[in-house]
Amino acid sequence: PAVPYGEHLVAYRAAHATSPAVWLPYLAVAMLVALWHAAVRHTPLGRLAGARSVDYLLQVSSRDHTFDNGRIHRDFPSLAASEESLVRAFRRIEAR
Repeated sequence: PAVPYGEHLVAYRAAHATSPAVWLPYLAVAMLVALWHAAVRHTPLGRLAGARSVDYLLQVSSRDHTFDNGRIHRDFPSLAASEESLVRAFRRIEAR
């Protein structure tokens, strides 16, 4: 089944025992992202590489991303059983 992009963030936090500092409603976040984007595009703030980078990351992360392994699982049914969980994958990566 499709896995929302946010599930990877939740798994990362679980693997590293971190918790979010602030949870905001979607509408508030969308408005803040739009405001930041407008500021970067229409003010001298856009001359700063760091501001443009933050804008890019906010634009990308605000889109709905999914990772759907359903098609490959239909072709290779045994593959799903051998996949590790997201939390376990992040813990393995951290242990390197």
